[in-house]
Amino acid sequence: SRSAALPVLLGALLYSPGVGCVGTRRGEGDVEGGKMEDNEVQVVTDPKERAAVLSKALMPLFTYAFMYNVVLPPEKIYYRVYKKGDEYAVFLLYYWSFQAFPPHPGDYAPVMVFLDRNLVPKEIYYDRLHYTVGRFTNERGSPELWLIVNSTWRSMEVRYPEEATSEMPYVSIYPYDAVSNRVVEAELIHLTDDVLQELRSKRVNPINIHDRILRDP
Repeated sequence: SRSAALPVLLGALLYSPGVGCVGTRRGEGDVEGGKMEDNEVQVVTDPKERAAVLSKALMPLFTYAFMYNVVLPPEKIYYRVYKKGDEYAVFLLYYWSFQAFPPHPGDYAPVMVFLDRNLVPKEIYYDRLHYTVGRFTNERGSPELWLIVNSTWRSMEVRYPEEATSEMPYVSIYPYDAVSNRVVEAELIHLTDDVLQELRSKRVNPINIHDRILRDP
């Protein structure tokens, strides 16, 4: 079951005054509250601990076979690892330099992964469909989950691998690109405070989550 602290923790991780939901311009749908004391949520700074947690939060990325040439593998993945007690949260931000449809430069897809003390993902929040946030609860406790890019504008969903069907075949795009038969070398970029501020300063803030998700997903 969902911990009552999760919405508050999510607010603490992503709270930013004066910004709206994913993909909206700054100033729309302002967020109020949601902060936690600094001694409750910690940014993981130890490189080994950070790498161990990140490796469990990064899910294989897939898309539908017929959309591969439009979606393509990500070019960069920003990340930031947090810890509260003996559990972790990892913020991931997938980046592509261009979106084909509707066309525009610079496309971001945010994902927040909560992991239990055994580093098994237990709850995941993701960009579901153009300004809305989806939530996946890992009720089976499966250590293996797939992140699916399911539209040309790179909205996402989370699925168990056994849910893949032959009617709508998936192809892997990260970390292995099944179409070009290569390992994808997407640049992993740690979200330092300076990088966070740089992203928040963009006209369209790519790292914010809708205020209702901050308070009570």
